[in-house]
Amino acid sequence: MTNKRLFPIRSILIFFLVAAALAVLSGSAIKSLKGAIQNTSVVVSPDIVELTSTEAFTATIRVTDVISLYGVELDVRYDPSIVGVESFKPGSFLSADFIVEQTIDNNAGRASLAYTQIGNLPQSGSGDIALLTLRRRDCLGQTPLELIDVILSDHNGKAISYTLGAGQVQSGSPPTNRKVTGSIFHDSNQNGSQDSDEKALELWPVYLQRLGIEPTGAQSMVLSDPQGNFQMESLTCGRHQLWTRNGSTSLLTQTVDIPASTDLQIPALPLTGTLQYPLIRISLPLVFSK
Repeated sequence: MTNKRLFPIRSILIFFLVAAALAVLSGSAIKSLKGAIQNTSVVVSPDIVELTSTEAFTATIRVTDVISLYGVELDVRYDPSIVGVESFKPGSFLSADFIVEQTIDNNAGRASLAYTQIGNLPQSGSGDIALLTLRRRDCLGQTPLELIDVILSDHNGKAISYTLGAGQVQSGSPPTNRKVTGSIFHDSNQNGSQDSDEKALELWPVYLQRLGIEPTGAQSMVLSDPQGNFQMESLTCGRHQLWTRNGSTSLLTQTVDIPASTDLQIPALPLTGTLQYPLIRISLPLVFSK
């Protein structure tokens, strides 16, 4: 599900100011909250989501000990090769009278939600501000559920301070026997395809690293064979970042998704520009493609 944003996110604060003029507020109730010490937090519950089957599971995003909450904006980041988001909806703590944004991008691994009340009293206390329905992918493993760009606003459009917690999804142990194969050549005419007069690059370094939300874990490196072919072995499934260099400045990078049950053959890597052998940026031992 992908819905176009109705307004720029920064406009939500302006909208709160307009909504505040329409709200039917109890002045004495609001005044009684002035001067109160606020110790608000926003967390994922449960903090560890165990997806042991292919059934969907709904986690909650909770706010605790908040005073005069009127509007919410938040994003969640995750590894889309491990888990997919099926829905991202307002919780029951606030009345979602106007939804500013509600988007899910399972390719990028990001879900966004922003909404506000209109004409209702601001809420204080603790409760669910969002419901996040998840389903595991074929590639097992773990991924953070990272809360980012969180804004809590009161009825005057003023930001409410908070501390932030994160969650995690665990679905099992991924296989470690996957392979990635490919080749690399000098794309002298820069058309993206290897023509008959364009040579394969021998003993050229190619790197690979696991890419969840951010690059993580050790880098793998192989050197291409005389035909420009390379093969990387003993890999886990999931999203990875693959790259090589031409000299010290030109960087060729692409994102690859290694399947859970099959190996991956990637298209030939076209290296452009004047060839300059790169400084190898990994510690020994090196692996030579066969």
